[in-house]
Amino acid sequence: IAKLAVIGKFQANISNLSILIKGLREIIFTPWHQYIELENFDKNITAGKDVVGSGIFPLYGSSGIIGKTSIPSYRELLVLIARVGSIGNIQYVTSPCGVSDNTIVVRAGNKSKLIYYYLCGYNFKQITSGTTQPLITASDVKKIKIPIFTESEEKKVIKFLDSLYTKIKAEKEFMNLLNRQKNYLLRKMFI
Repeated sequence: IAKLAVIGKFQANISNLSILIKGLREIIFTPWHQYIELENFDKNITAGKDVVGSGIFPLYGSSGIIGKTSIPSYRELLVLIARVGSIGNIQYVTSPCGVSDNTIVVRAGNKSKLIYYYLCGYNFKQITSGTTQPLITASDVKKIKIPIFTESEEKKVIKFLDSLYTKIKAEKEFMNLLNRQKNYLLRKMFI
């Protein structure tokens, strides 16, 4: 019973942190900034083309790693955007990988992390098309307006958001550990 109470507190902490991050993102990425279209950071925004195979490099799909590939198509910082399925799911990738065709790839170099954080709060429903199988296209993603910061402002924003996202990740990992312990203990009780 004590574990359940602790898990409940961690769920509440995660929920509160998520609300805080959402509010802070809205303050950080306010309308008074200048904006430019995402295609100014990467002229070649496209969907991935890799397929599941064998190898040691991760293959990313719309919601995370879906397999492996032997030859990484990408070796730079990436922002991945789910275009079908988990529409708008955003991933930040820092190591060589492959990317499937249900995911849009943005290669924005040293601006990738700022773009990632901005897109984490972006409303992708406004650029979604299709009714049977909703999707977003690379041409729609290219038109997303990204705020511009000075270099020092950008570093502060990234450092601040890094600390918040690290905290929420640690809370989630600990809550998952508590859930696994709870499930183990429940199984042992009813054997």
